[in-house]
Amino acid sequence: MSKIIIIIITIVTGSIIGKSGSVIAEMHSKYEGVKIKFSQNNDFFPGTGDRVFSLVGTQDVISNCAAEIATRIFEVHFLFYYLNLSSHITKPTYHHSLS
Repeated sequence: MSKIIIIIITIVTGSIIGKSGSVIAEMHSKYEGVKIKFSQNNDFFPGTGDRVFSLVGTQDVISNCAAEIATRIFEVHFLFYYLNLSSHITKPTYHHSLS
């Protein structure tokens, strides 16, 4: 069993949890054996306003589940920034390596 800890800005947690936990429930059924836990609304990573998610399971399962979470974060970030829905999110930066 492996474990991944993911620190997520509060503004996108709803897209990962889903209404009444629907997205989490979907991920539990989609990624068999994964255990997903997240901090309570007012329980933040020290020194931040960010929530803590943990994924426990086999490396393949948590890797795939983490990839889906990352995609959801990117999608929400994109919508908020590019559609000017929030002033809390900064423009993403990308670093390219020229080989």
